[in-house]
Amino acid sequence: MVILGRETGKGSVYCLDVEGTHNFAAAGFIVHNCMPVNLYGATKLASEKLFLAANALAGGRTSFSVVRYGNVTGSTGSVVPLWRPIARRGEPLPLTDDRMTRFWITLPEAVELIRGLLYDGRGGEVIVPKLPSFRIRELAEAVWANQYVGNNPGKELACDFKAIGRQPGEKLRESMVSEDESHWAYDCGDHYEIVQTSAPGGPGGRVEDIGSTISGTKVPDGFRYRSDENELWLTTEQMKERLKAIP
Repeated sequence: MVILGRETGKGSVYCLDVEGTHNFAAAGFIVHNCMPVNLYGATKLASEKLFLAANALAGGRTSFSVVRYGNVTGSTGSVVPLWRPIARRGEPLPLTDDRMTRFWITLPEAVELIRGLLYDGRGGEVIVPKLPSFRIRELAEAVWANQYVGNNPGKELACDFKAIGRQPGEKLRESMVSEDESHWAYDCGDHYEIVQTSAPGGPGGRVEDIGSTISGTKVPDGFRYRSDENELWLTTEQMKERLKAIP
């Protein structure tokens, strides 16, 4: 529903994200995912480009960095707050496509990620944290277990789903590093770093020069980082425990 509203409310989305970022550029960071398929995602991509361009033009006076991550679990517009009351009533959970996968990040984790970048960022880089993936159907089963089973001791009712079909602008997976970006991407242990536009201290730095300042290993050309191809996956039991910490 949130995606549909943003996909049809084109004027307001543009003003909030693109124009808003242009006026707010001094903050030095922004969050979004990559390879958008809807207008809302496209404005986030435009915002990222504005930040990287600002870093190139600042000449070292101000540093501008970007951090990418997917949807924050339990945030406004996510399925967790939508499903919880439905599960408590024992009703089928609406599911658009059970093949969907996503990256898992909570609001406190996102805040810490951004806070770290404020202290450690050089400017001109895109930081992509390595996050666990989950399958949307298993998330639904975890929500059901916590809400229905947890609130109805002694009752047994299997989690049921109501297929509603994919919504406009909805993706099967999240993509954080695209194949085209692999040429500029580095594996830095707990995150990937993408640097395309500028070297620390001013515009026009060559990618090879910038790479020498990164404490990481260049990823192979053609590399991509997607939620459906991840090495780290959360189980239903792990999500049940993590959901208990989300209001």
